[in-house]
Amino acid sequence: PINDTPLDIERHSGVAVRAANLVYRDSDSVVAVGASRTAILRVADSPPGATIRRLQLAGNTELFVDTTRLVSSGALDAENAWSWGLESAGTWRSFFAEAGYFRFGANRRQTLSDIGSNYQGYYLGASWVLTGERRRWSPGNGAFAGPAPSRPVDKGGLGALELAVRYSDMDFNDHPGQAGAALPVGGSRGGDQHILGVGLNWFLNELFRLALQVQNVQIERIGTLGANPNADIGQTYQTIALRSQFTF
Repeated sequence: PINDTPLDIERHSGVAVRAANLVYRDSDSVVAVGASRTAILRVADSPPGATIRRLQLAGNTELFVDTTRLVSSGALDAENAWSWGLESAGTWRSFFAEAGYFRFGANRRQTLSDIGSNYQGYYLGASWVLTGERRRWSPGNGAFAGPAPSRPVDKGGLGALELAVRYSDMDFNDHPGQAGAALPVGGSRGGDQHILGVGLNWFLNELFRLALQVQNVQIERIGTLGANPNADIGQTYQTIALRSQFTF
């Protein structure tokens, strides 16, 4: 995501486009592809009329409880910013798989030099509906929806059970150099975030879902720790969460 910093009191101007299309379908399989493009054409002044325009490229972890961001570009004096992405997903009977790749960056305002030309992210995911149902393609949303239970709980059935796994990487490093050494000229040490998650989804009916998820999060980052500006400040932690979702 591309976010305002707290000092931004004007609005950015930009455009976002996304397209998705079903490319293959038969009695067992459905395959879809998608593409997206975002452009911040002009970053807002901070404050209006100032010589600094602040923009932050940042990403949350997939499970978070506050606004703390473990990887980000930091506040950039940027003229504009951009991102693009390619995605694909498909089903084969009760199996589902998806993948996506994204690039993003910004242009500094004073030097008009590119920053984050190597900023990138990707994800890989797969699931298996243990009870035999299939995920459904939604033309209106251009995405796959959850399976519709053949025997919903409110009608005396078990619902639909799905086992899922997902891996993602969000990399805000751009020529970061080594821990203990100064940042190379033009480099960026926003951090590299790896997340591996395993979950069990229980679709009680078409409207209500419970999800149990376990994640392992690894952050690789060089930054300031005490008086050391070039320290290894990476971290690793695990989470477990039980969530509920209601669609209406």
